Amino acid sequence: MSTAPLHSKNMVGKPHSTDEVSQGRIAELERALETIRRKDRILTESQNTLSRVLASVPVIIYVYDLLDRKNVYINRDMTDFLGYTAEQIQALGSDILATLIHADDLPVAVEHHARLLHGEPGVALQTKYRMKTVNGGWRWFLSSDVPFEKEIGSPTRFIVGCAQVLPD
Repeated sequence: MSTAPLHSKNMVGKPHSTDEVSQGRIAELERALETIRRKDRILTESQNTLSRVLASVPVIIYVYDLLDRKNVYINRDMTDFLGYTAEQIQALGSDILATLIHADDLPVAVEHHARLLHGEPGVALQTKYRMKTVNGGWRWFLSSDVPFEKEIGSPTRFIVGCAQVLPD
């Protein structure tokens, strides 16, 4: 077995020592790592901007799971609109609509979700309903919803929507 140093050949056929190859590879990896860090900073800044925008808009933006009947994302705390804490809303689970929507408006909401279940992605449907406030009053909302991440031939699982509080 030879104890001579290992060599590789560069593009023009000159031999390189293993140390030169290792140093070149390390420099290449450091450049790649810096690129990843830069892209991570850009992504983090973008996510922070999006979070601030979503928290600032005067509407509720949400993703709702039609099959499990629960919100999977909501941009605003319902305390701002109905007075409930996040914990109170979470505790309602899949009973949230049945509990908070006015009994006269519940059939309209159920029909709205049934249309969305088989709706076309990108086609918005609107509905108007009342929701109960924490102190027993009612607030009108106008919602506009679209099927989200729908697979062809299957029912819609998620909808993305926005709800605007209507003036009293």
